[in-house]
Parts: sequence; C-alpha cells; structure tokens
Amino acid sequence: MHAVALVTQYDAPTRRALKFAEALEPGSLVALNVCTEVAGTNELIAQWARRLIDIPLRCAYPLGDDPVLEFVDSLRREHPDDAVVVVVPVVAVPHWWQHPLHRPPDPTITRRLAGLDRVMIAEVPWQLGL
Repeated sequence: MHAVALVTQYDAPTRRALKFAEALEPGSLVALNVCTEVAGTNELIAQWARRLIDIPLRCAYPLGDDPVLEFVDSLRREHPDDAVVVVVPVVAVPHWWQHPLHRPPDPTITRRLAGLDRVMIAEVPWQLGL
C-alpha cells in the first residue's frame, strides 16, 4: 500500500492527517501539494524544511487535467499490485455559516478519486473549536 497525503498548508488538520497516514504504515508516504499559488507553496516548502519533516513533500503544478489524479495514476502504474490511499484533511465545523470559510480547495477531488481502481480515500476530520 502507498499513501498520498494532500496538503495545502502546514496546519493542525494537515498534521493530524499526516499522523494518520504514518499510522497506516504504508510502503511509501508522500505529501502532495498542488501549487496554485507560488507564494503559498514557497511558504509551505520553507515550513517543511524548518520543521525537518521526514515525509517527502512533492509539489504538483496544474499543467494537465488534474495533478492529483495524474500523481495517483502514476503510482498505480508503477505499483500495479498495490493499493493507494489518499489521505485528505477535513475541517469539521460546528456551525453552518462556517462551511464556506473552511471548504477544501477542491471539494470534488474525493469524488474523482473514488472512480479509480485500487484507490481508497481516507478523510481525516479535525474538529474546529466553538
């Protein structure tokens, strides 16, 4: 099994998702960031280096259809007998009006990944305080 943790920033939900992914004890674990904003990606790379995180960080650039699907598909091709788990941090909010503030950058990614063979999606919730 191989794990891919989707990251946009290094915050509490991301840290929890990374710990969950490590607990799965996969054959390989990669943190994947889709670079939609260069400054944000550069800050994430700098934080990753400062904190000495031992999980490799890959940055995918949206040049083709969908960089996450392309990355997961490349893992599936490299390891045809293995499963791929995509770990997605999710912020659980207590109030309806907080949903627009804490939406994932791509809310349809889990639906698109669910259509792939040998791909599992693990949404790791992080409860936002009241």
